Amino acid sequence: MGLNTTPSPWEVRDGFIYGADGDIVAEGYGYVGDDNLISAAPELLSELIRLRNIVASYKQDSGDNLDITDSVIAKALGQQ
Repeated sequence: MGLNTTPSPWEVRDGFIYGADGDIVAEGYGYVGDDNLISAAPELLSELIRLRNIVASYKQDSGDNLDITDSVIAKALGQQ
């Protein structure tokens, strides 16, 4: 699962969300209350993928727990 997103970390500043390269990712004014969540999205996704792989290596999935996680990751990566 590879990330093909604007480089992180993202930062909220002056009503815009900026990528690590300084490019504007989104205008933050329309996302009142969501701007910090949006700016954390790349790091949240990377960490979710990392933790998913750790869980999978320690415990055989007995239900659909990892299926749900995989579905959320695929959605975030535009694979669903």
